[in-house]
This record gives sequence, C-alpha cells and structure tokens, in this order.
Amino acid sequence: MVNLEIFQELARVRAFESELLALFSRGKLNGTTHTCIGQEAVAVTVMAALDRSKDCVFSNHRGHGHFLCYGGPMDGLLSEIMGKEGAVCAGLGGSQHLHYRNYYSNGIQGGIAPVTAGIAFAEKIKGTGAIACCFLGDGTLGEGAVYETLNIASLWDLPVLIVVEHNHWAQSTPTDTTIAGTIEGRARAFGIEVSTIKIRDIGEAVAHLRGVVADIRRSNHPYVQVFDTFRLAAHSKGDDDRPPDELARKRLEDPYELLRRELGPVAESFEARARDEILRLVDAVGSRPDLAPCDEVVAVCAALVPAAEARESVLAKPEQSGRHQVAELNAGLHDLMAEDERIYLIGEDVIDPYGGAFKVSKGLSTRFPGRVRSTPISEALLAGMGIGMAMRGLRPVVEIMFGDFLGLCYDQILNNASKFPYMFGDGVEVPLCLRTPMGGRRGYGPTHSQALEKLFLGIPGVSVVCLSVRHDPRALLRRAILGDPRPTLLIETKVDYGRKLGRPLPPGYRIEEVDPGSLYPSIRIIPRDGRADLTLVTYGGMLPEVEVALTRLQLVHELQAELLVVTDISSPPWAMIEESVGQTGLLLTAEEGTGSAGFGSMVCGQVAEDLDGARVRCRRLAAPDRPIPASKQLERAHLPVAEDVERSALQLCIGGL
Repeated sequence: MVNLEIFQELARVRAFESELLALFSRGKLNGTTHTCIGQEAVAVTVMAALDRSKDCVFSNHRGHGHFLCYGGPMDGLLSEIMGKEGAVCAGLGGSQHLHYRNYYSNGIQGGIAPVTAGIAFAEKIKGTGAIACCFLGDGTLGEGAVYETLNIASLWDLPVLIVVEHNHWAQSTPTDTTIAGTIEGRARAFGIEVSTIKIRDIGEAVAHLRGVVADIRRSNHPYVQVFDTFRLAAHSKGDDDRPPDELARKRLEDPYELLRRELGPVAESFEARARDEILRLVDAVGSRPDLAPCDEVVAVCAALVPAAEARESVLAKPEQSGRHQVAELNAGLHDLMAEDERIYLIGEDVIDPYGGAFKVSKGLSTRFPGRVRSTPISEALLAGMGIGMAMRGLRPVVEIMFGDFLGLCYDQILNNASKFPYMFGDGVEVPLCLRTPMGGRRGYGPTHSQALEKLFLGIPGVSVVCLSVRHDPRALLRRAILGDPRPTLLIETKVDYGRKLGRPLPPGYRIEEVDPGSLYPSIRIIPRDGRADLTLVTYGGMLPEVEVALTRLQLVHELQAELLVVTDISSPPWAMIEESVGQTGLLLTAEEGTGSAGFGSMVCGQVAEDLDGARVRCRRLAAPDRPIPASKQLERAHLPVAEDVERSALQLCIGGL
C-alpha cells in the first residue's frame, strides 16, 4: 500500500470514530462505544495483510476500525450504532457485537480467543488455507482462556494470528501494574513466535505482517503480533483520567499525525473528504426510521429449529433391552461419526486406550484417527473451540468430564454460544453438542456429584436435554448432534451409565411419546385405565426413583400418577403438563439437584400462572440447598429417593382430599 492509500483509510476511520463521539455529546446515541482513535494504524496494517476473501477475523469491543478496514459497510455500521433501518446486525449487536462475512466481534474479553482457535481448527480441517485472526487488548492478558488458547494453538499447529493491541491502559488501569513479566515472554512460553512493532511507517508494518501471515499459512503454526500503540481517546465516550502530559506526548507519536505531517496539504483534502462522507452519512442514516421491535429476528432464530417431521422415536427400543446405557451411547457415537465426517469429538482423556472417564468415547479415536482429540484440562477452551468449529461448518461434540466443570464453560455458553445466532444473524448457527455426566449416587463428593443443569435453564437459545433410562441414547445423540442447529447441553446421569435399558414399567402403566414430531419429545408414563390422582413431573437420573415410588403408590396406597419425563428441560411440554394438572389438580415435581430456583420452581411457577384461578396444589421435591456430601450414608440422606417421592405424593394427595 502506498502512503496515500494508507492515509485515506486512516482518515476514514478517524473521521468515523470522531463523529461517533460528537454524536454522543449531542445525545444522538445511547449505550456506549469504544473508539480506536490512535490505534487506526493497527487496523489498516492487519487487514492489508490478510486475505479478506477467506481469512476469518474475531475482533473485540474496540473493533470499528477493524470492521471498516476489513471492508464492512460504514452505512450498516452507523445504522447499527444509531439503531436505524439498514443496521448490519439488525440493531441487536450494537457497537461491540458485529458480523459481516467472515468478520465477527464480541464485547466479552478473552472468551473470543478459544472461539478463534475453533475457527482455525475447522478451516485447517476443511483445507481452505484460511487463517483466523483474533484481536486482544493488553488488558485481556489476565484472562485464563487466552493461555488455554495459546497452549492448544501451539500443540495442534493451528493457523491463528493473535494480534495484541498494547495500548498500555486497561480502561483506567495502566497495564504495567497488571502484566507480570512481558507479553512476548508469555507467547514464547508456549513455543509461539512473537514480535513487537511500534508503527511509524505503516507500509513497512504491512510488509512485515504480510510475511507473518504467509508463514502462518505455510506452517499452520500460530503467531503473536504485538503492536505497541496508544489509545488517544477515552476508553468509552468521556471517561478518561489519564495524565494529560502522557496524552500530549503520545499524540506526537501518533502514526496518523506522523503520516499527516509527511503528506502535507494533500492530507487535508483526504480529511475533508472523509469528514464530508461521514457527515452526509449521519444525515442519511439519521433520517431513516428507527428499528422496529425484533420479532422478525426472533422468528428467524426460532425457525432455526427444524420443522416437525417424521423422526425416529426417542423411546428406548425393544432391541436395546438389557443393554447398558453407556454401551448405547458409545455405539451411537460410532454410528454417527461413520455417517458424517463433520463430527469431531474433543475432550479430556477421550482417546484410546482410556476412552473417556466413563468410556463413552471408547474406541472412537482408534476408528476415527484425527477426529477425536484429547485436550488439556481447559474447559473454557473446550467450549469455546466447539463454538468456533460449529460456526465454520463442523458438528463438534465436546465431552466435559464431569458436569460440575461446566462452571468453567459458563461464559462461553452464556455470552457466545447462545448469543451469536441472535446478534450476528445472517445464517450464523452454533450446532454444538456439549455432553456431560451429571449427578450423584456414586460417592464422588461435593465437586464431582452435583446436578447443575438448572443453572443453564434461563439461557435463551440453549437446549438442555436430559437422557434417562427410558430414552433411546442413539436417538437423542442424533438429534443433539445433527438435528439441532442450536447449542445443546446433553445431560447424562453418571449412575444411569451402568443401568440397563428396557426395564419393566411399573405394573398397570404404559409409555408413550409426547409430541413425537418435536425435536425433543418428552415421555409420558400413564395408568392403563386412564385414571390419575396426581401429575408427577421429573427428568433424567431421578426417573428410576420415581418409578419405584409409582409402584408403591399404586400397590400400597391405591394411588396412581400421570408421570411426565421431560426431555428438553429448557422447553418443557407446557400444554401436556397443564392439561394433566388441569385434570388432577395436583402437581409434584422431582429433581436431584437443589430446589432453590430449580426446575421444579420453574414448572410450578409456570403452571400456577397459566392455570390462574384453577384449584391446583403444587409441591417440589429436591435436594436440600447445601453441597452434596461424599459419605455413602450422608449422600443417600441428602439425595431424594423413592421413599421421598412416595411421602411427598401422599402429603399432596391427602392434603388435597
């Protein structure tokens, strides 16, 4: 790039960012924005070095310059920020959350690094020759996910360019008080080549980075490029308490000003044109209608779920009778991976001969070499990589060794997986399947026995699917991995792994699917004579205890229940539950996890709201609100068992007489 082209890009970005601050000062914008004034040269340099027709870029909260230099439409960006028609992400993303072609950005710091690694892995697998570029600020270097990413990128030879914009301030904190050692030393610790540039000649910087990009493309090995830069504007809008003398000194070193002085009067003409362009655009965008409520976007997101069609039943099949659940899960994964080459499984200790902590992945790495990858203990990385892989066309299956470790994945699920299809739009899907064993009754103690699935129920766009001994494991795997375009959390109960499918039903009961055309049909176990005294709702590993209680209620107390076994607990079959409760007037929920803000609370609250005015009595059965103990005797006293279900049902029925 010649200097005139470079300055034209710089002036365009500077004018855009400056006008945003002016619009805020006049009350024309709401929320916040983080301008890149002073750092424009980094955006120009990096985007000039990438192949924007195929390389993928993941930017951060300070990404307007990256977006514009990538080739993103200024009109769409301004409309997005102003909340006007024509917005590039329909007004859902705003300043920090943008998508255009292979460009993405997110305001959550650090978490984008594992996603970028997943994108790079997918592009490497597909043989596209594309690299994935991730922009990080120096303040982000306190995030553990960044180092999990550097580790795996080096180990797996991923074509990743990590760009660190070292502007010396993390919001209001000087980063020399937050970064121990050096940035370069951190990259080298993982065997990754790194260099630092303080841009003075942008043409030289572009030439250097083009060489870096060519090396990454050739070697498939990551590289960390540090830019010693400086943010001249406030962190966001006007919150700037940095020393004035430092700001004055840094303005003299600003690459924009250096090139401006070098070009002389011609630079002024470029600046005038850039200002005129943005002012005309502000007038044009400002005259457009405000964005309407996003019902259409919500409808598009809902339409991502395949329409009802003939699907294999989720009920355990007669031919599966006597087979252990873990064997069926393993066989199901074997079948699916043989059928679809897009499926990759990653997790801790999943390769042979170990084959996973509970042996669900046994034999897969031998049969499908390269498509099953063991990782370090890096749950945030696992979830984030899975998201990136899914975004770029793979069908990743991520195994989290214990459900208790999902806390380390929470940021990725909450702030990335669930939101990307919504705020990015334009066909972005995250068909990620996270599998994990949950629950107690194995004596593993307070950090390896919890039932934490309730923590994910309030996340829109995430399916929380619970396997039970009445489900066909193969059918649920197929739906979660190949049938659901959304991120799916597949909960497998540890104690159920060793249980056999096809066990006899409680005497006098029959079993059927609820809404068999849906993606995740629930299961109904109902008295053959059609008479039910109460409605019982449960899921997952609690089912065997509930079925024992059903038998005792019938044989000892002459009481019958209609039992609904919910498959997708994030989206229960409300119509069926409320129809049943409307007939019985009594509702009992049973879950293994703690009761506060749990599944039972959600079900009872929704039923009470929807059946307002009806005579309905509800009761919740759950574990007490304290950590689960390790001792066998204490664990049994802690967790709900069949006797507790029986007692709760009797109290509910007697109280209703």
